[in-house]
Amino acid sequence: MKLNINQRLEQTISSQIVQLMKLLQVNRTDLEQLIENELEQNPILEKSEQVEEAESEAIQEEKKDDNFEKFLKEFEWIQEEDFKYKYYAPKKIDESISPDIYPADRDVLETFKIDFFSKLKGKKLDMGKLLIDLLDGNGFLRISPEEVAQKYNFSAEDVKKVIEIMKNTDPKGVGSRDMFEFITFQLNQMGWDGERYTAVLKEYGKEFKAGALDIISKKSGIPKNELEKLIEAVKSCRAVPIVNTNQNNNYVNPDIIIRKINGKFEVIINEEELPTIRINEYYLSILKGDKGNLSDEEKKNLTKYLYRAKSFISNLYKRRDTIERIAHEILIQQYGFFENGIEYLKPLYMKDIAKSLGLSNSTITRALANKYFDTPHGIFPSKFFFLTRAKGSEKSVSVSHVLKKIKTIVDEEDKKAPLSDTKIMEILNRDGIEIKRRTVAKYREKLGIPKKGLRKKL
Repeated sequence: MKLNINQRLEQTISSQIVQLMKLLQVNRTDLEQLIENELEQNPILEKSEQVEEAESEAIQEEKKDDNFEKFLKEFEWIQEEDFKYKYYAPKKIDESISPDIYPADRDVLETFKIDFFSKLKGKKLDMGKLLIDLLDGNGFLRISPEEVAQKYNFSAEDVKKVIEIMKNTDPKGVGSRDMFEFITFQLNQMGWDGERYTAVLKEYGKEFKAGALDIISKKSGIPKNELEKLIEAVKSCRAVPIVNTNQNNNYVNPDIIIRKINGKFEVIINEEELPTIRINEYYLSILKGDKGNLSDEEKKNLTKYLYRAKSFISNLYKRRDTIERIAHEILIQQYGFFENGIEYLKPLYMKDIAKSLGLSNSTITRALANKYFDTPHGIFPSKFFFLTRAKGSEKSVSVSHVLKKIKTIVDEEDKKAPLSDTKIMEILNRDGIEIKRRTVAKYREKLGIPKKGLRKKL
């Protein structure tokens, strides 16, 4: 029998670190669910309506219970700096600054109503108010003009006229019966025969989905190249008239809010509606021996729950702090964007943020995964701020510079003979910017510029 001695290097990751990595990569909505799950699974954790943020911050500044501290010191697996983690109170947005963060014009429907009502008088105004009440959350009017007229004793013709005014008030298309009518409206706005082409879309839906344009062309008598343009036109259409940010309809709940408050940009981690949680004092008293009479096995199990609760609360604080630090660094690096808009985005890599903060690339990646930023210029996924560099003949050229060039080229083109992506690519190449056609297409879409065929004006 031989005895072999081998050296082996292993790296073990504690369950606390694994949990932190999981918490880092979830967004605000999923975090809420994780907290609820932890509350269900851990009897030592409980919700607390009484602990306010100010009290929680005071606790973090060493507002200690001496008996509790001595008790915790009995357990070597709890570090001294963790004594403060008895509570986790989500940050609340200060009501005094919330109007600056969420200005009234964020409610699209309210803004729409003011504009719409200003175009109506007398009986038509009454009719308009009724129609607004009949809209669903996406701005669709799911009842016909004839049904409205019959049910509320109006003239069907007058109802149609008011609906037409409604449809032509920004955001246009509000009052459409359904998505097909809304697409018809948008196609008409683009100069297409909306009714005709929407009927084709309805009749040959399966064929369109399969990309069988030859079959559709043969059956409908519409040339294939015309169908291709139709598809592009439909792709540029919106699916619903209103995505109202003050409702839950198709709305992304941002994780980070960046706003200029009192002349200075602030980073706010969105923790609205997250519960305040704390360690249950009753179970602590049982563990300390003040109440109850636990067996060694019961005490061991309850101790495990205590460690798990403290780890979870500690990791919630670490998650918030990490995301806040990263968001603040993005604000610094992309200050031009926050101040002036998309054309001022700088080339930025996650490794740049990691180096500035002394964090690993994987930590930055996890902390920004599935996260959205609410900025003065709209809501964007975190990856929006990390654009690659476009190559120039001698040195790297910033993406913002290329975006500006593309916009200028399109603005100055002959609208009767607009430029293709290939032609734009050639112009940029002549100017010393090395870029591919598909990259031009991607940047054009980012700028909201339609394809060549949709830009043509007769």
